[in-house]
Amino acid sequence: AYSVCPICTPARSSMMTGVYPSRHGLIRNTDGGGRRDFDSGQRLYSHYLAQVGYRNAYVGKWHCGHVRLPVDYGIEGWSLPDYGKPYMNAAYRQYAQERGLGQARARIEHNLNHPEWAGQTLTLVHESPWHFMNGSGVLQGPPEAHEEQFVAHLAAEKLRELAQRSQPWSLVASFWGPHQPYYPTEPFASTIDPAGIPVYPSFGDDLSGRPVSHHMHRDFHHVGAKEWRDWSVWQQILARAYGQGLQTDAAVGQVLDALEECGAVENTLVIWCSDHGDAVASHGGLWDKASTVTEEVARIPMAVRWPARFAGDRSSDRLVSNMDVTATMLAAAGVPVPTAMDSRSLLPLCEGSAVDWAAELICEHNGHG
Repeated sequence: AYSVCPICTPARSSMMTGVYPSRHGLIRNTDGGGRRDFDSGQRLYSHYLAQVGYRNAYVGKWHCGHVRLPVDYGIEGWSLPDYGKPYMNAAYRQYAQERGLGQARARIEHNLNHPEWAGQTLTLVHESPWHFMNGSGVLQGPPEAHEEQFVAHLAAEKLRELAQRSQPWSLVASFWGPHQPYYPTEPFASTIDPAGIPVYPSFGDDLSGRPVSHHMHRDFHHVGAKEWRDWSVWQQILARAYGQGLQTDAAVGQVLDALEECGAVENTLVIWCSDHGDAVASHGGLWDKASTVTEEVARIPMAVRWPARFAGDRSSDRLVSNMDVTATMLAAAGVPVPTAMDSRSLLPLCEGSAVDWAAELICEHNGHG
């Protein structure tokens, strides 16, 4: 699968609306320039589901609005405006206090913007959510201290509440990671042996023939950081990145465990995917994604499960985007997909009945910053 636009807000907003960023208007991140909230008349997936009796919930990262949150679209749950950062939020502080976790602190191993932090243990609280970006290390404390497990806890609680009623429901569990900075807790942090990570095929890329934005990303934002050309450094960073990916997988597992506890596995459609990829360690050694469209930032994972409707252990190489989750949700709920929607239901692919599936995929990018 691919991201319809490989940065947070445009992709997430297309997943909420089923239309391209150029149509819903959130073409850059809400904490950047341009429009920062949907137009008041914009319809989200929740509007269509609510019309056929669904109760809709959303827990975790939103990044689809500066002022309006999911609750403003009839969706219940917990989220934050813009990118947000749970470690600085009252809900996380209460969660941590109840478990005796204290404030979130990480031992910093690498940081592009603050190399002087290496070896320090810092409290991850700052007015800007970007302050600790472009870094890797280990979050102190048990797995429960991590933002991924915090979101999973809230999502599992909401799922149990929804499942108690006979009313049909939908739930989005939206995690911040494995987006950088990469600060997994133990035991996830030490799961991967850095020395065993082979050099990325694109690591030696000199960017010949690439757009100027690619050169700006690497040579302007990474200026003076000679260590970022050393693969052994990236092995250390990637070990933490992969560890955080495993921690996110474990968090998703908490939500799926809750679904099983509620006896709702068979007839619940589960879609697992991402808003975008990541340029980490690619093309000469990069952080983040910037205004680039490479395979690393554009390609995303996707898996779909619905035991009552189709068998598992199948794969498809058809071209799909994360925008297609919208129509898939509507089709699963028996809602006719609006003809004006750009999203396509994935159910025919899942059932093996897709005949006329486009051989091309259109994605957009309007820059990042």
